[in-house]
Amino acid sequence: MNIRGSILALLVFVLSTANLAAQKITMLKGDALYESGQFQEAASVYTEALQNNYKDDALLGRLADCYRHTGQYDLSSIYYRKAIRDDRKNPQLQYEYALVAMSLGDYLLALESLEDYQKQMPNDARATAFIDWCENIEERSENDPLMQVTALSMNSPDNDLSPVIRQRGLVFSSDRAVSDDLWTISASTQQNVFFTEPTSNIGWSLPALLGGHETRAKLKGPVTFAANGQRIFFTTETDAPVASSKRKVSKAFSSDLNNGVWSKPEELSFNSLQSRYHVKHLTATADGNTLFFSSDMAGGQGGLDLYVITKNKEGDWGHPRNLGPNINTAGDEVYPSVHADGTLYFSS
Repeated sequence: MNIRGSILALLVFVLSTANLAAQKITMLKGDALYESGQFQEAASVYTEALQNNYKDDALLGRLADCYRHTGQYDLSSIYYRKAIRDDRKNPQLQYEYALVAMSLGDYLLALESLEDYQKQMPNDARATAFIDWCENIEERSENDPLMQVTALSMNSPDNDLSPVIRQRGLVFSSDRAVSDDLWTISASTQQNVFFTEPTSNIGWSLPALLGGHETRAKLKGPVTFAANGQRIFFTTETDAPVASSKRKVSKAFSSDLNNGVWSKPEELSFNSLQSRYHVKHLTATADGNTLFFSSDMAGGQGGLDLYVITKNKEGDWGHPRNLGPNINTAGDEVYPSVHADGTLYFSS
């Protein structure tokens, strides 16, 4: 090979190595977003890596899972099929694919995937429960209590979630795009808290940002009110240093309404000082002295568990108490809501 050919070959090698390194950095960025629960952002990064033909055994599965977490079930189903085709020995893919199929109403496909999963994971009680559900879906649907479900007029194409009643209206979280005279926030990067109230028997006012909240641009997840609506509890995501990178950790805060303005948010004492776990989905008793929440702190049953914490006689928060195996499972227990009569509702 002549000198010119050698230089060309070296140049190709250098460019290929640089491209591979850049793609590896892209995947690390996507994985960091994924691990911190920023699934929409992670999906964008993974899609870029996929378009650049980056080869990674976990790429398709993680992209499918991102779409599952963001409710884009059609896309999620497509990528789960591709991931399972490439990695048939991964039982987690079969389980998550079944969840997506159930969300799409395809219970026969869900049953098939769950049975494949159960062959590899015979001791997982979740699979047994879901198989029973899929096998008896027609009977269960016929026996559902009579009720009518109607979509509210304030919904947007984005994620609108976790409404709570306050006075005569609803407060809810959304990642819809918003703007006012001072700033604009993209729907893909932030969640905010909105308020709407009925204008007729079927209509609702145009949702507006909940006024006076200093951290509204960082508010994440549901809010809950106590003390006759004068105290708000909420979670927000904060940057937590982890090794040489950063991830987002959900922490709990409270704020009081004084003369129509919410006070500076106060971080609650049971947050993780080392940012090792999340505190999410707060719900408060009417007096604000007891909170239920979801967390992945160590010592739980698996995934996100439900915890309860109560103020002591001095008015300080005590220690979180796991609600135990009768409530928590190996899956995720989320979105608790405590009724005035003391009944606790939640999703699992």
